[in-house]
Amino acid sequence: MKKASMILGIVGGIIAILVALLSLLGSAVFRSIGPAFDEDTPIKYEEFDEYENTVMNQVASNTFLGFGATVLIAGILGLVGAAKVNQNNVSAGIMMIIASIISLLSFWGIFSFLLFLLGGIFALVNDKSDINSKMKYYSSSNGPI
Repeated sequence: MKKASMILGIVGGIIAILVALLSLLGSAVFRSIGPAFDEDTPIKYEEFDEYENTVMNQVASNTFLGFGATVLIAGILGLVGAAKVNQNNVSAGIMMIIASIISLLSFWGIFSFLLFLLGGIFALVNDKSDINSKMKYYSSSNGPI
């Protein structure tokens, strides 16, 4: 299960980082569209549409920026968790489950959410090979029993 957990974590991390980069690119596009918002500019009735579009561009830009940063943090955390599976599977599983919860905050992170969640669960589940090796150790005459 550790190998499956590591693969799911790596794939989920790559997908999350790609989604984050696309979201950050969308933020840059929205930020570059339209003139910059200036609070000191008096608003005239004829210019209301331009003002409204500028505010909408800023809201969209900030939304994409927030979602992109959130998914980027989740992707990095998931990749770190996937890298630690062979060293400490419990902490790696917890990291991937936390990354899945963070990536769920953004709708675009739904695929990485599923991959991180499955990878985290697989990391926390004991392998049957580990259980069998422990059973052989305890059942042998040299064991601690």
